[in-house]
Amino acid sequence: MPSLLPGINFLFGLAGETRESLELNRDFLLKLMDEGLSARRINIRRAILFKGSELERRLSGGTGKKAEKNGIKDRDYMKWKDWVREEIDPVMLERVAPNGTIIRNIIAEERKGNIVFGRPLGSYPPLVGVISGRSSAILPNDKIDAMVTGRGGRSLTAAPYPLDINSCGRAELMSLPEIGKARAEALILRRPYNSPNDIIETMNAMDTPKLSEKLMRYFTER
Repeated sequence: MPSLLPGINFLFGLAGETRESLELNRDFLLKLMDEGLSARRINIRRAILFKGSELERRLSGGTGKKAEKNGIKDRDYMKWKDWVREEIDPVMLERVAPNGTIIRNIIAEERKGNIVFGRPLGSYPPLVGVISGRSSAILPNDKIDAMVTGRGGRSLTAAPYPLDINSCGRAELMSLPEIGKARAEALILRRPYNSPNDIIETMNAMDTPKLSEKLMRYFTER
């Protein structure tokens, strides 16, 4: 992953905003997309109106001047926020951590079923869900290396890296791109594998030579 990337913070609920403010922010994000630029995280926040604050005085007219209205309606704000989460976030996450990206030293936080959630140290690190069968001994605060296999709305999915094909469970194998239940079980039934070539030969025997080339990066360390 990139060592340094900016994050973007959008703050709404300020004095003088109009619906045009949403369009300007939209145009800015589309420009980033068109130019191929990346952002580690996009935060969307609403200002909290504290009594006696400058913002409260400006919106209420307590400054001795005419009150400055906020012209963004809730429905417009939510529609814009949903657009960012659905159209912008997935593209940015794909650019920052495409499939095959190795993430080192993910600190395990909690387990939910076959997924261990954690984050690497850093500024706004991504949440990573590492597929790990219940037989795995990964505990909270353990450090894990993982390789990205996919992504959700604002998080990554990954497999332990390098994946030990002779000891991993079906869940770990099925987390790899294009490896479904049938292929995972076929790979398990043909254990043990003594070399990377053994894995390639087995995959090729299942009529997936191109797939074997793609997946070998998950089993061999670099």
